[in-house]
Amino acid sequence: MISQNMQSMHELTPRDDNKKIVSEVLKHVDQLIRKGELDCAQREIIKAKELDPRNVYALALEERISTLKTEFECAKIEIECSEDIRR
Repeated sequence: MISQNMQSMHELTPRDDNKKIVSEVLKHVDQLIRKGELDCAQREIIKAKELDPRNVYALALEERISTLKTEFECAKIEIECSEDIRR
């Protein structure tokens, strides 16, 4: 019985392969976000979602990237406005 369970644990299905690939892609996405490479991270999220469209981690990271981009744009506008005021 134990050897049968061990054997079934080693037989990966295509879905298991996709999950492993998506996991690696999402780790890379996390690294890209930490580096501030949001456009690259967003492209990687698209790849992950193609393999597993309902992956909650991919969806959460996608939302995080969107939020960071919005925050970055707002900060950029604030800086530009403050520079205009100084002139």
